[in-house]
Amino acid sequence: MVDDLLFRISRAYSSLDAMRELDLSKVPPEVSITPAVKGFYWDFSGHLSDEQIHEIAFVLICHISHLRDHLIHWAKSNGQDHKKVDARIRSSEAIKIMRDLCNGDKHGYPLTQKTWTGRQPRAGKIRREMRLKTRPEKGSGIGLSIGPDGLPRVVGDGTAEVVIKSEITDENGNSLGDLYELSVSAMNDWEPLLTEWQLIS
Repeated sequence: MVDDLLFRISRAYSSLDAMRELDLSKVPPEVSITPAVKGFYWDFSGHLSDEQIHEIAFVLICHISHLRDHLIHWAKSNGQDHKKVDARIRSSEAIKIMRDLCNGDKHGYPLTQKTWTGRQPRAGKIRREMRLKTRPEKGSGIGLSIGPDGLPRVVGDGTAEVVIKSEITDENGNSLGDLYELSVSAMNDWEPLLTEWQLIS
């Protein structure tokens, strides 16, 4: 059973990794050449359809959410306090949002059962975006250009990555955060319990 749970935890981390792409050659712009002009169109999709991008996002959301049931089952079978699982969820706004998003994807909206957040979180348009980040040191910089071959070129000591993002809102349109950032926070919030139970090191 522990091997199955460890595999599920590993799948959640792998799904989080799939939300970002550091190799920009995998998400090239489209090059348009005419006798008069050479242009580029870059939507950062990497030739993934909207449905494929949506699927990557919701696989992660549901992996994070489904850890609850597997951890409870494992705890009951291994002499651990299974109530710590729901206590961990209640302490994490990010995990609660993931739970509600997963249930919304499964059952549709509005959710008729009591939600973890007390609201009706849902994802807006799910898309890939370019994210440029400098290092924290003074003088750090990052730049991006497109070469004549249509391939992106990064200059500087910062990082450039393409990330799947979406604004999460409640039933009144109030922002609850960004999907990618909430996913990172949710996995971070699971880690104290996973470490306590020696499921990760």
